[in-house]
Amino acid sequence: SRLSEMTPCHGLLGSVWACNQILCGMYGEYVRSDGAMPQHRSDDGTETSLADVSCQLLEAFTTILTYKRLKKVCEASLNNVVSDTIQHYMMITPDDAEEWLDDCNSFLSSGEEFWGCRSSGGLLIESIVESYGHAGACALQDGISKAIETAENALQAQNVIFWRFMEAALLALCNVPEYFIGKTKRDEFLKKDG
Repeated sequence: SRLSEMTPCHGLLGSVWACNQILCGMYGEYVRSDGAMPQHRSDDGTETSLADVSCQLLEAFTTILTYKRLKKVCEASLNNVVSDTIQHYMMITPDDAEEWLDDCNSFLSSGEEFWGCRSSGGLLIESIVESYGHAGACALQDGISKAIETAENALQAQNVIFWRFMEAALLALCNVPEYFIGKTKRDEFLKKDG
């Protein structure tokens, strides 16, 4: 009976995961390029960007991954989710990098750091660390290590965007400092007290 309850869930997770793989690849290509953000205009004239759809997917992932009944099913995928989030969705876009270089104050006042894929990715990572504890923190550590390794490989290949991987890794870490700082202090306190 439990298997019959989980089957539709697995189907939904598989569909969301497949959608993520497609969008993640497309968004990753965009952030590594010098091109403009892909846009789509619907029949009613509404414009939707790749970033808009990606943010919605990241928000759905945040809900799915933190739902208590799905945690055991999702835990095996945490490393991939966190790594993909850091190396794709949390990288600064070519447009944002250009705006930052032109006028960092304008970039900060535009609010891009407070919404968009970078902040949605940060919320996803924060939720994973809070919901999964040690497993979430290990997934974050693995994702950051992979981003740094990718940055080092890009630097050796003289790829000018190497710094974007490093910046995304730092941004990911900065989303959960209280977890690591708080846990360390709590553990030290318990050792002294015990």
